[in-house]
Amino acid sequence: VAADLDSSRVAIARSAGIEAVVPSEGIGEAFRSLQPQGADIVVDSTGAVPVLQQSVLLARMKPWDDSITEQARLVVQGSYPENVTFDYHQAFHRELAVHFPRDQQPRDIHAVLRFLAGGQLKTRDLITQLGRPADAQGIYSALRASRPGLLTNVFQWR
Repeated sequence: VAADLDSSRVAIARSAGIEAVVPSEGIGEAFRSLQPQGADIVVDSTGAVPVLQQSVLLARMKPWDDSITEQARLVVQGSYPENVTFDYHQAFHRELAVHFPRDQQPRDIHAVLRFLAGGQLKTRDLITQLGRPADAQGIYSALRASRPGLLTNVFQWR
């Protein structure tokens, strides 16, 4: 399940077979109808601190019984311009495991390149703009401004 305020991004997710919504009342309300018990894994890749704070509430609660269940996980994947905070008590009651993955080690980069070369990772539909490195300042300004329709820019280095 995915959510985005930009309807063109929601359309891209839907075309990939992902159930996606444009939340009108906030992501909590949008997801509650789709995942009433909460999600096992929540990924926030927005880079928006208020969304991260809401993302904690999307994770399912761990039951207060003797059943053996995995912890719900929150994957903090976004690049945030400031320190991030979220409600400790909400995370604690869910026994939420919070992960901050990195993707900058050589093995990660090599794995992505293998997936791309083998056709297992399809990115063409995610690229909305091809730019030159000299245009980087304007491109990053547009990404920060969350211009509608802009999903990803790829720099052409040659």
